[in-house]
Amino acid sequence: MDRFVVLRWGVACLLLSSLLWLSCSGEPRLFQMPSSRLCLTDQECGGSQTCVKGLCTLPYVPEYGIERSSEPYSTEPSLDGGGGDGSVVDEKEVCGNGACGLGEDCENCPNDCSCLPSFLCVKRACIKTCGNGICENVHNEDCDSCPSDCMCPVNKVCQSGKCDTPARCGDSICDTDAGEDCKICAADCGCGNKACVAGKCVDACGNGKCETGKGENCWTCKADCPCPGGLTCKSDQSGTCGGASCGDGACDPTANEDCNTCPQDCQCVGKKSCVNGLCECQDECNQQGRLTCNGNLNAVRVCKKDADGCYHWDSTPCSNGQVCSTVNSQCCTLQCNGKVCGDDGCGGQCGACPGGQICQAGQCVAATRTFIVEKFAVPCVACGDGLFALADPYVFVANQHSPVSKDTCFIEKTIKWEFTVPINTLGSVRVELRDDDGGGKFDKCGAKTLHLSNVTTNITKFDLSDRNAVWIRRK
Repeated sequence: MDRFVVLRWGVACLLLSSLLWLSCSGEPRLFQMPSSRLCLTDQECGGSQTCVKGLCTLPYVPEYGIERSSEPYSTEPSLDGGGGDGSVVDEKEVCGNGACGLGEDCENCPNDCSCLPSFLCVKRACIKTCGNGICENVHNEDCDSCPSDCMCPVNKVCQSGKCDTPARCGDSICDTDAGEDCKICAADCGCGNKACVAGKCVDACGNGKCETGKGENCWTCKADCPCPGGLTCKSDQSGTCGGASCGDGACDPTANEDCNTCPQDCQCVGKKSCVNGLCECQDECNQQGRLTCNGNLNAVRVCKKDADGCYHWDSTPCSNGQVCSTVNSQCCTLQCNGKVCGDDGCGGQCGACPGGQICQAGQCVAATRTFIVEKFAVPCVACGDGLFALADPYVFVANQHSPVSKDTCFIEKTIKWEFTVPINTLGSVRVELRDDDGGGKFDKCGAKTLHLSNVTTNITKFDLSDRNAVWIRRK
């Protein structure tokens, strides 16, 4: 019989009863025992086998290979483990009878087939929990019963199922290989005057704890042992806090006094100022002997260096009638007598002229502009002395006139005559052509008010009344 073994009923029953909680009674029977292996999933079995109760099982023998009778099963349990006719009872029908029968497992009948301690029901099979990476006290796992899940930390060892300090702690030997350090076994690995932080000995000062047992006080470790408000650490190095010394007239750096914390005792002198608790020079200049004028130009300043090494300005006032010259930084007598404007002789001005005026020879005069009359033209019929007499014309502008041109008419007379007018009158300059009749008398040949602001150095022709004309350019 291929892949099957015929066992005597007694031996088979004993074997199955130990695995499946069956009772042994009745006639001998034939059992089908597959060549199985342990499993957790169907994939681990391969082929046509499936994973049932932790064993790889052939599909036609799904329940531990017990070959059943082809006769109908009884629905009532019998004392001999079979039906009234000797057939095997299908115990699926009697879950709860206290016996884990065929077809029953920890999943479909946990009342009859509950797993033992330290086992879990996984896919109808009881699987041991140790090895799942979780230390489960509810399953009685500890560092002894399941060290893979309940491993002790590196600084402890497993003793009677509990992680504890090494048994050698207290032998005066700091055995780091056995997990001893200043935290686990201070008796063997004490830090002395240092502090134990995370199992390591470090300098105590600076850990935020004032440890007097390690010699810390306000003098030896100000960071951890500061004096409370209003008190200072005594300068006798005793490490005790006393009354505040600020105000006693003595600047005591050992009591944390400086020009910032106690200005009444540590006041800066001379040209020094308090900067971050230190008296430092605030230099006003940087070159000894350098001269300059003060802001009001009434004093000369010289850069000097004092006994403290600080540079500062020392001022010397100028006498009455003098100012500090911006030319050479010396006191200078003003040269402004009879002047209202112009150079004062000391690098400045005696005064300023108002708008529209300029300074000439120390006086404010109207600003002017000079023009040139290149030529003019006068018709004889417009300005003559008679039927056959010719005119003697000239140009008249702003109380200025050109030379008289004798017997001139019908021609463009070139004269190149200059005249000057104030700048503020350029928009309304009256230009006239007159005929000299002698004895201060004249006839007006032509006249017009001109706008000369835009006249350039190029010649511009202006037509006056009665066909008179002038040609003007800016000088």
